[in-house]
Amino acid sequence: MHYIKIVIDMDEFKKQDIFTAAMLKAYDEGEIPCKDAFSKYFEWKSGRAASFPFTAEDTITMCAVASDLLDPYYAKHPLSNDISLPYDDDDPWHSYACFGEDKYIVSYLETINDELAMLRQVL
Repeated sequence: MHYIKIVIDMDEFKKQDIFTAAMLKAYDEGEIPCKDAFSKYFEWKSGRAASFPFTAEDTITMCAVASDLLDPYYAKHPLSNDISLPYDDDDPWHSYACFGEDKYIVSYLETINDELAMLRQVL
């Protein structure tokens, strides 16, 4: 039998908590476009729902909305993947810095899209 040792930097959990809190605040303050389209996701993400308040079909719809909202940001920042910046381990948005002032909304929409795509597999 082989064992795999998993080492997790506790700072990663702290960064995830900071990111999630900021995303929930942005949602509550109406900074995330099409707020109503993501209401079921944020009900679950905030812990207000005891279980998943959405179906696999809902995840498809929400992912489509997130993707549509992301397209203008990708068009606005076409070289975002080509930009290399010094690494900042303490910044949860480091990998989105190439989106400038749009880094927060892009990170939230990508997270919504990615998380819902993963959750769809268990619904």
